[in-house]
Amino acid sequence: MSIWTFKPDGSDITIYASGIRAPVGLAYYPQTSDLFVTMNQRDDLDPQTPGDWLAVVHQDEAWGFPACYGQGGAVCTGVPQPVAALDPHAAVSGVAIVTGQLGATIGTAAVVAEWAEGKVLRVALAANGSSYAGTVRPFLTGLKNPVPVILSSRGSILVGDWSTGTVYSVVKA
Repeated sequence: MSIWTFKPDGSDITIYASGIRAPVGLAYYPQTSDLFVTMNQRDDLDPQTPGDWLAVVHQDEAWGFPACYGQGGAVCTGVPQPVAALDPHAAVSGVAIVTGQLGATIGTAAVVAEWAEGKVLRVALAANGSSYAGTVRPFLTGLKNPVPVILSSRGSILVGDWSTGTVYSVVKA
């Protein structure tokens, strides 16, 4: 799969990045061109199934799917690495980037929904030169199937639960 760009009138269609397995959630880090993308990985490898990914995708990158899906080896040579590996079979979906809006405890993080796991993760982000390193922790649990994660104009995170029709608002404590 690929991420495509185009102008509002539908013209100038171009491939932004290619070889990505199921890019679902997309969010820019504020005031940058760093595009964070959730990627669903393969589900057919039983115990060897890789976790889903959170990654920063740059223009013209080739992520190598289907030959490379995070297993390493020669087929993955030169393929970018994710910021964080998430749960396998999680069906990652929405992502939002927070940079302090939810307080120092949450800090700078990607907030990522895992539809099949019924939870939302906090991926603490640390800049590492021109890339990021992520540390994954649970953020919200007990949901049915969270999908959209949106940073509101008021600084709260909105999380929609697809199965229940509920929208949760997470505000700074």
